[in-house]
Amino acid sequence: MINIVVADDDLVAREMYKIKLVQAGMAVYEAGDGVQALKEIKKTHPDLVILDIMLPRMNGLDVLKLIRADREMSKMPVIILTALSQDFGVNGGLSQKADAYLSKSMTMPKDLLDKVISLLSSRGLITR
Repeated sequence: MINIVVADDDLVAREMYKIKLVQAGMAVYEAGDGVQALKEIKKTHPDLVILDIMLPRMNGLDVLKLIRADREMSKMPVIILTALSQDFGVNGGLSQKADAYLSKSMTMPKDLLDKVISLLSSRGLITR
């Protein structure tokens, strides 16, 4: 089974994404802040992380930096998902080596699922 960590302080958004991913047969672990996200990532060793930039206690870019600096987690695919402007998201998220950037205002749960499947397929973790 594919394991995904969804870190977003917006409970409604987190639930929408979780429902879509679970319907696709994936196990979803949730975090409402950056500290909790990092703990969940270390505990579950997910196949992919969906990470909001604007998280309480530790922002998503700091979580991403720690993921990339850790030898065991450094290759883990990370999708940055944020309501911030596209320029900030692309420059901030991708400069920290996120695998993808999605704007919350432009992304429906189906779009997120498609991106997850695409990334996992490109790494040979699932077949389309």
